[in-house]
Amino acid sequence: MSFEVKAKDLAGRVGVLYTRAGPIETPALFPVIDVKKQEINLNIIKNFLIILLLMLIFYINYMGVA
Repeated sequence: MSFEVKAKDLAGRVGVLYTRAGPIETPALFPVIDVKKQEINLNIIKNFLIILLLMLIFYINYMGVA
C-alpha cells in the first residue's frame, strides 16, 4: 500500500491511495490531514466564526425574522 500526493494546501492533501484492490482517490471519504501539524491557528478560526455569527445576527435583525 502506498500514497501518492497530487496537491497540497493548508486544508489537507489530495492524492491516490494504492491498495491491492485498486487505487482510491482521496478525499473519497474524508480529507487527508495531519492532525499533529496544526497550520491554522485556533484563534484565527475562533475569530472567523465570531464574525460569521455576528453577520448572521445582523442579517436576522435586518430581515425582521426574530
